[in-house]
Amino acid sequence: QAKIPVDFWTGLGIAPRPSFDLVVTIAIDLGAKVDEGPPVTDRDLILGTKDGNKLGKVFEEVHSIGGVVLSAATGQPIPGASVGLANADRARDVTTGPDGRFLIKGLAPGTYRLRGAATGFAAKIKFVDVPVQNLGDTYDLTLT
Repeated sequence: QAKIPVDFWTGLGIAPRPSFDLVVTIAIDLGAKVDEGPPVTDRDLILGTKDGNKLGKVFEEVHSIGGVVLSAATGQPIPGASVGLANADRARDVTTGPDGRFLIKGLAPGTYRLRGAATGFAAKIKFVDVPVQNLGDTYDLTLT
């Protein structure tokens, strides 16, 4: 059943305005395989007003971080490496995938201790800020 555009504008309590409907059809090959790109190294959700001012209270600020664990000797990713992230409030442990990448979700802002370890490599620890404070910083680890 077609909707009358006037109903939309009336529902908003304003005078009717010109409008048109547009339908776009895109063909998608459902069998196509697409390589997954690198994870987002940091993303956050902060609620605010339309003009950019933050609300009096931030309802939620959640971050996800990701990186890659590499071998210092070869520069190659290390699959199956253990990556741990901890601060006073929370600890998380994940394992890198076949491409040496890791992703840790659901983090509150703060300073964390990031630790990477793998069989045959010395463990590496570095302190990181979530969200990242300097654009050049990464959550990548290079093991020796």
